[in-house]
This record gives sequence, C-alpha cells and structure tokens, in this order.
Amino acid sequence: MALLRHGNVKFSDTHTDPANDADGLMTLARPSTPDSIPVYFSTMPFLLDNTMVREIVESMATLTPQKLAIVIDDQTHKHHPDLMLSMQAYCVHNDDVINLDSIEIATDTIDTPAADTVMVVGSDALLRACLSSFSQDRVQTIIYFPDNIDDQLALHALLELDSDHEVIPVISTGPQSFRKNQQQASALINVLDIAIAHDAQLFHWVEGNASQLAAQQSDVLSLLLTSYLSVKSTLATSFLSNDEAAIEALHKACAYTLHKNDIRAMMLLIKARLSVLHDLIPEGSDARIWHLLSTLGHTLYFNELPATATTKSTALFDHNEVTLLADIGELSTPVSLKSEDVKTAMLWLTEQHRLHNR
Repeated sequence: MALLRHGNVKFSDTHTDPANDADGLMTLARPSTPDSIPVYFSTMPFLLDNTMVREIVESMATLTPQKLAIVIDDQTHKHHPDLMLSMQAYCVHNDDVINLDSIEIATDTIDTPAADTVMVVGSDALLRACLSSFSQDRVQTIIYFPDNIDDQLALHALLELDSDHEVIPVISTGPQSFRKNQQQASALINVLDIAIAHDAQLFHWVEGNASQLAAQQSDVLSLLLTSYLSVKSTLATSFLSNDEAAIEALHKACAYTLHKNDIRAMMLLIKARLSVLHDLIPEGSDARIWHLLSTLGHTLYFNELPATATTKSTALFDHNEVTLLADIGELSTPVSLKSEDVKTAMLWLTEQHRLHNR
C-alpha cells in the first residue's frame, strides 16, 4: 500500500489565525489495485464561506439538492456542543446543494440513515458501526470526520475496509481531540516509532516542533499527519514492531495505571539506551529522545520500575535477538542482548526521572 499525493496539500502560513483555511487534498491508494481514498484537509470546514464540504457533496450528488444525513458521536457532541448547530447552519446556507434530511446523536444504537450521503463525525468505531448498519442493497457515501488524532493517524487502514460503501475522510485541522486518559500529544508515539526506524528527517522535524505539537497547533499537526501517512503506508515495520510482549509485561508491572502509549514510549527509550550501550548510536542520543517524549506529554516512569528492572530484565524480550538503532532513521541488524544490559537500560529510566524531578 503506497500513499500517492496528487497536487500539494496547502496549509495556512500561520496557525494564529484560524480563519485562514488549511485546505488541501491527498489520496491514499494501493499500488497494485485501483482502490483509492481521497483525504481532504480543512481548518474550519463548517464556516459558511468554506466551500469544501459543499463541493464534496456536489461532486457525488445524485439529486439536486442532495439528501444528507448527519451522525455525530455522543462524546464528540459533549466536547463540541456547538458543532451540531454549525453543521445545520452550513446545510441551510448551502441548501441549493444540500438537503439536510436528518441529524442523529449516536449513543449505543444507530438508526440507519435513509439518505444516500451520510456525514459521520466521531471515532473509527462509529464509522464501522454505521457501515455495518447500512443496507447492502444500495451504495451509500460517508463523509467521515475522524474526531481524534489516533484515528486520523490510522486512515490508511480504511483501504482494508470490506464494504461496498464509499468513505471520504475529511480531517479538520483545528484543535485536535485525544482519547480519554491520554495526555497532550502522546498519541504521536506511533509517529516516532516509524520515524526513528525509517525517516530521520521526519523524526528531527518532530523534535524541532515538539512544543507546537504538544500545544496542538493546527498547521503543525496537519503537516505531521501527511508526513506520517506517507511513511506508514509504504513501510511495514516500526522500531517496536516485535516488542508487544515486552510492552505488555511493562504494562502489567505498573498494574495498568499508565496509558499504553506511555509504556510504548518507555520501551522505545529502553531500546534507545540499549543502542547506546552497544555503541550503535552516540552517548546522549537517548537523552535527547527522552526529552522529546517528555515534551510530548509522556509519563516515563512508574514507582515499580526499579524492582521490575531486577525481576523482569532476564525475560523482558521473548526473542533471543532484538533490532536496535544503527542511527536515527535506521534499524540495526539483530543484536543479542544480555540481561544485565536490559536491566541497566531500565534503570537508566529511573536515573532520568530523578535527574529531571529534583
């Protein structure tokens, strides 16, 4: 699966003026099949003078005006109570193209919309629930607004949907939402996991823009999304691809009190420290990565970590050889690890925690 960009994705020159639209288009596609998904970007898609949604509806209309149903996730509605009114006003303003047929706040059940075009605002789970509820006797088109950074970073998975219905994602590049119990931009660990393994330029760009990413500045997040989707769609493995068992062991050791993305960040640091101990990357590289992950809002320590380093280091990795870093953006050949090195790397996290929390 490769990501092909047709034209340039245009973004506003400044994040300080949200009225400047960050609009653009790219296309997710498989190189071996004609399947593709257009992905639109828009700063404030329901401003009355923003024509992007109007043009999307108009391009697929079977009637004039086209009947449109809206489904909004209950949690999204709670976080953005003015959104429904904004969408209604937008439809009224564009009533020569859009005929608003129904609007629903989705909770446990979903009423199947009768309209051929449906706008879904919410999570990937809501999108899939809507697709499951649709009749297979006719094709419906979903204009999908993923409402959190996790689902936006996973848009390439839409190419694997087993459905005859068409899905057109629109990413609103204003302030982003993060899932419950997730701090700041910690969802971006998946970006770093890919970048540190394959794309030094992307990694250093994230490093240089960490404060803006943590503050959820819209233009910076938009550029990150397009860059990540480009890399992710062409590469199968990440730095932590084979470490799920070790990540789960650490998660269990903290009694599941931390978000799993924080545990993934800690595992990335343990492997970075191991890369230093094996003289693969320079001393201090791991500390820079620690600072980056801390800036992005990760918790990088738990009280049981020193004891865990003693009891779990021998069996933390369930395979004999582990891939480390040969450089930022480059993976090493598999390396045989000693349990003492694993313990040292884990205790290094404790040292970093004490150093920065005096």
